[in-house]
Amino acid sequence: MIERVRLLLKNDDVYKSFIVTASLFVSSIFSYLLQLSLGRFLTISEYGEFGVLLSLSIVFSIPINAFITSVIKMVSDLKAKGEYEAIKSLLPRLIGIVSTIGILVSLLVVFSQSFVLSYLNLEKSDMVLFFSIYLGVSFLIIPPFSYLQGLSRFKAFSFLSVAASVLRFAIPSFFAFLGLGVSGVYLGMSFSTILSFLLGLLFLRESLFGGWRNGMNGEYGKLLQFGVASFLINIGMVLLNNVDVILVKHFFDGVSAGLYLVSVTVGKVILFGAGSVSVVMFPQVSEAYAKGGDVSKRLKPFFIIQLTLALVSVLMFFTFPDFFVGLLFGERFLKASFLIPAFSVFMGLYVMINFMVMFFLAINKGKVFLFQFPAVFLQFVLISLYHESLLEVVIINISISLLLLLAIVLYYMGYVGIGNRSVLQAGEDN
Repeated sequence: MIERVRLLLKNDDVYKSFIVTASLFVSSIFSYLLQLSLGRFLTISEYGEFGVLLSLSIVFSIPINAFITSVIKMVSDLKAKGEYEAIKSLLPRLIGIVSTIGILVSLLVVFSQSFVLSYLNLEKSDMVLFFSIYLGVSFLIIPPFSYLQGLSRFKAFSFLSVAASVLRFAIPSFFAFLGLGVSGVYLGMSFSTILSFLLGLLFLRESLFGGWRNGMNGEYGKLLQFGVASFLINIGMVLLNNVDVILVKHFFDGVSAGLYLVSVTVGKVILFGAGSVSVVMFPQVSEAYAKGGDVSKRLKPFFIIQLTLALVSVLMFFTFPDFFVGLLFGERFLKASFLIPAFSVFMGLYVMINFMVMFFLAINKGKVFLFQFPAVFLQFVLISLYHESLLEVVIINISISLLLLLAIVLYYMGYVGIGNRSVLQAGEDN
């Protein structure tokens, strides 16, 4: 058995996936330690307020996710072509761009403060102010994480992921312990993000001070063009995973919203763990595509790893819901256990959808968003019409995700073709 494991880890794809999965698993532990500490130091109502703002931050992070994906794609393509001077020249300019965007996003939230307070039934305006600061500094994570992933420096990427999660746990938890409430939590998250950004720059110091190259307009054009497709796709993925939380907060009472957030938090362990395979797959397939290689062959081992991890994760949470809720939140939140089996199925489907979507982005086929938007719209309509219980909301999530995954798989089989290398040649966009 041990010998089989050693042979398996000698496979480069499996080894890289293992490193990233292990680091993201450790990161998820600290993420849930944060949730656990907040569950101890905040009231149930405050925890619900924190959760709905966090979901709102994820919606606002759509530009962040799109930007990260675009930069990973650009860096991996430049790496495939051996254009390291361009890679070094792009980094300091990228930092300036994300800083400007972050300021604009913060101002947008501040100017929308009245609407946010009213729609989400929040009372304290300072909560939204500190939340806006957190949103702004969140854009700083784009350069270090995207560069390390695009350069396939997965060990450094993994270390930074763990370090960032430790900071994200320690500082906000300390502020919550001091009694600073939700506002203090988001202030602490802002500090932790800034420290993570500075740590990431240490890994990239050679690229940061490595030189300057003129004539980068062509690269910016590619970044913008790919960014549009990535932005649209990320809108679909983020909304699919967060519309339900926002609607539950809108239609249900504070305690019910808090219990639903517990199920969301526990279920997302699958997303942090099993979803890590796409982190390794995306730059590897993107680089192979840039070189004109057979990306279907490159996809196969990652798909097998992803499907296996997703199935095992869903089975664990489906079988032992009370254990995971008790472990992460304590007996006070065991009332949420009945949602965990169904929500784990939703998360498993979501992980597979995300994996396939990232594959399509890696081969410059961004029109997959045409499947996502109708699915999210249908999800919004159905939850708005049918929300007699929290379980009904989760069942709607499962139904929509299953239909979306089937549509994407059929798209792959019908328009890309399994093993059809001629359709997957670099430069063609379907």
